[in-house]
Amino acid sequence: MAIEQGYSSLIKQALTSYASLLAKNPSPSYDIILAFDDEHHQYLLRKLGWTESSRFRQTVLHIAIHKGKIWIEEDWTEEGIATYFLSHKARKNCSWFSSPDNASLYRICR
Repeated sequence: MAIEQGYSSLIKQALTSYASLLAKNPSPSYDIILAFDDEHHQYLLRKLGWTESSRFRQTVLHIAIHKGKIWIEEDWTEEGIATYFLSHKARKNCSWFSSPDNASLYRICR
């Protein structure tokens, strides 16, 4: 449980940092949303808003903690969130897997 609490703090710090970067270039068409669910270990950074005629929803980052490991479910950052975690001393025992359609590559660290 201590590992999960440490990872939870690291993930929140990372998402808050990325949200601050996005906020430096604000857009009137979307809001930046942070969602932290400590009970289910799910953490999100999203952009929500409107274009001229439709709703705009983008998940920039979705991170989960599962069985003591960090799961990067979705990552649309330039450098990749894994780089942030490793530079902030997250454990380096990681493995990679791809989605069933091979459209996305995921990294799991414990």
